[in-house]
Amino acid sequence: MQGIKYSDIVNQTDAGTVTLEGNQIQLCDYVEQFENEYFATALCHDDKALNLLEKAGLKTRKFSQDFGVVWIPHKILSKVDFDKKNTYTADLLSRLKDALVPLNNQTAIHRAA
Repeated sequence: MQGIKYSDIVNQTDAGTVTLEGNQIQLCDYVEQFENEYFATALCHDDKALNLLEKAGLKTRKFSQDFGVVWIPHKILSKVDFDKKNTYTADLLSRLKDALVPLNNQTAIHRAA
């Protein structure tokens, strides 16, 4: 059995591909918490784009020669651009937005208590 690289799937289907600050990234169906706030995660396969996103104020980290990760807060996630005909990406974006609001609200309530 031969494995399939994530990048091959994305390149063939544009699954989860969005544009943020003029840079193309691939959303992941995963959220992560830093400093009492939840973020959507995305992969970035371009070092220059990763650096530009970091300079724009987003949390980023280079993981390997092939990719880096971008953590996107809800307010920025609402500003991404994508192919509206790609229902997978639209659904993924909707799930991420719908997950971040209650998670961040719950975190804020616990901090206030």
